[in-house]
Amino acid sequence: VHALNVVFAWVAHSVDKRELTPFDLWTSLVFCMVYLYFYLGVMDPNGIHMYIILSPRTHFATVSYTCLLCLIVGLYRGFGGHFDNLHLPGPVPAFIS
Repeated sequence: VHALNVVFAWVAHSVDKRELTPFDLWTSLVFCMVYLYFYLGVMDPNGIHMYIILSPRTHFATVSYTCLLCLIVGLYRGFGGHFDNLHLPGPVPAFIS
């Protein structure tokens, strides 16, 4: 099911050709955090274990959460997202811009 969502998102992005903004990244990160809190706070304690990689009981939980965060940012950049109008104080590091 999730793989089909990625395909549908790619097709919708290809048809629309809208430039991604930092707000798009922010909303996707907020959605993922809310879902993660729901999964860890409601589903996991009630014995509903749908995602092995999201289990907080493994030694690799921090690694998997970090990899998911990097995947979200990587997909954002891969679909043409940019960090140009973040209005950060000081110079923006080269690996971000």
